[in-house]
Amino acid sequence: MVKRVVNMIKLTTADTFTLLNALSGFLGITYVLDGKYHLAALFIFSSVIFDGLDGLSYRRFGSTHKAGDKLDSLADSISFVIFPAIFLYSMYYDPSRGAAFEDLKNAATVIAVFAILSSGIYHLGVFVAHGPDKFFLGQPTPLAAIIIVESIFLLPQPFVEVLAILLSISMAIPITIPKVNRRDSIIAFFILLFSASYFILCLLGTDIPPILWTAFIITSAYAIFISIAPHFKN
Repeated sequence: MVKRVVNMIKLTTADTFTLLNALSGFLGITYVLDGKYHLAALFIFSSVIFDGLDGLSYRRFGSTHKAGDKLDSLADSISFVIFPAIFLYSMYYDPSRGAAFEDLKNAATVIAVFAILSSGIYHLGVFVAHGPDKFFLGQPTPLAAIIIVESIFLLPQPFVEVLAILLSISMAIPITIPKVNRRDSIIAFFILLFSASYFILCLLGTDIPPILWTAFIITSAYAIFISIAPHFKN
């Protein structure tokens, strides 16, 4: 009995990356609350990397318990649901305009935030916990979170909130999206690094070269395209 309990609480390599994912998301939230938005945005990328390493470690080394999926969903709820929701709220909600029922812009922000939270939690609790292994059921939360955070720096507020609502809907409906293979995973990793370089240059106070700015928009647009044009189940 004691040995079974010890095995249950023993952290595996995959669990360590899961906890780092959650920690990264939490740190991102603290920087959002401090108003350091470019620095906060970097933590969405580190969370995605830790989330990927979590799955890779599980497939390579296995686990000593069966709670890995539950831990992963809890970590994802912090990094890819609560984090982008607070990010959007902090950027756009203005108390000086009045409460949400008094100001249309604040109302739109609250609706977008509610959509992210409700759809993201539903997705992780239903589709991830009980979905198939060969493909994603519903829009994956990491991709949705990256697109929402990046769009805040690229698009006007109304477009960001509409995009956030559309992504939220895609997380909550049972569309099927094939999981990426190893080659696509490597490509996605370098796209992540490239996108993160934009925020690093902003933190350093460096003028963004037009070529880098254009390429950043193109990669972001590509991410949006593969998100809103998934493969539907026949």
